[in-house]
Amino acid sequence: MARALMRSPVIWRAAFIALLLGWPAAPALAQCGAICGELRAHTVEISQNGDELSVALDQSQARRATARITQTGQANSVNLVQSGASRANVSQAGSGNSASLTQSGEIGAAARLWISQAGEGNSVDATQNGADNRAALIQTGDGNALQLDQIGPDNAAFIAQSGAELAIGVTQTGGGAISVFQHNR
Repeated sequence: MARALMRSPVIWRAAFIALLLGWPAAPALAQCGAICGELRAHTVEISQNGDELSVALDQSQARRATARITQTGQANSVNLVQSGASRANVSQAGSGNSASLTQSGEIGAAARLWISQAGEGNSVDATQNGADNRAALIQTGDGNALQLDQIGPDNAAFIAQSGAELAIGVTQTGGGAISVFQHNR
């Protein structure tokens, strides 16, 4: 349905104007597929409740991409680029949280990413590039930073941080699994 709506010049203009004016809770969406007009079966669900919330989503090079984004609070942002077969579920509550995500998977071996952030000023920067990469990333507290790079196939990561001013960076290059728990309160 989003595909049909976004083809309308009126919808594109309205979305563009909303972004230019900085209206709160304004999602930006690009869906097309590698070849426009070819069936790609993308799914997008965006739910926002609060002020100054933003979502920028690009599925223009994706095949069978799914994005579910829920934000509550103030000044939270999600920037998601999906190509190939990708699935993302992002939930943010609080204020000043950000997620910058890039996914590229393969049909039958989609990149899968689940993110939950609660608190203030938390950030996630995640890249998945390869078949069958999976990650669950959870942050609670304030000022936490998490970076994950999954490059190559068959990576799995579960990373949880709870507290304040925690930081972690993980790089996986194929066939690895990792679980990390950090806590300082």
